Amino acid sequence: MSVKSALTVLDAKYREYENELGNFAGNDVPGISPLVWNVRARYAPLPELSLELSYERVSEYMSDDANRFAVPGYALLGTSMGYAKRIGAWRLLAFLGVQNITDEKYAASAFINPANPSQPNASTSYLEPGLPRNIFGGVDVQLEL
Repeated sequence: MSVKSALTVLDAKYREYENELGNFAGNDVPGISPLVWNVRARYAPLPELSLELSYERVSEYMSDDANRFAVPGYALLGTSMGYAKRIGAWRLLAFLGVQNITDEKYAASAFINPANPSQPNASTSYLEPGLPRNIFGGVDVQLEL
């Protein structure tokens, strides 16, 4: 079994920043999450078979210079399995997985500094939805010379 993880912790604030819309010194820089954490656990019960579980956590971040609109944080779970087979100089890897197992509703990204923040729906119109639960698969073919 193996476990891989990556953690980013960031405090991104404007030291000085002013434009025709105002002074934003001290505000969070929009579009940058203060915390992003990925973990993958992989188990290979047989040399040709692998199972993987993944976790992704992104914390809330701001989407505008004035820090009026927040992009909600989210956590996603995923899983996959792979089967590898060697045939002569060829190596085949078939894989199948599920992303967002719990079918979370989340904002995958946001428009930074939305153009019309005075609109009635401005508080949600800047968010782009993430994918619902989805299944993926494929075959990786390698030729070793």
